[in-house]
Amino acid sequence: MTLFDRMLDVGVLATLFGLMLSLVFIFVMHILIPRDVLKAYFKEPYFNVGEIAMLPVFLLVT
Repeated sequence: MTLFDRMLDVGVLATLFGLMLSLVFIFVMHILIPRDVLKAYFKEPYFNVGEIAMLPVFLLVT
């Protein structure tokens, strides 16, 4: 295995780890944010209709 292959492996793994960690933080934030804030913020002036449709419903009912 060459040095370039090792660097590529480390870069890919670091990127995947960073993405997974970001998703975990986003999930925790949605659990900790009060429902009133979620209901008030996820509306049309801030998000378009497509983004609101993609928002998982369980985030607003937790």
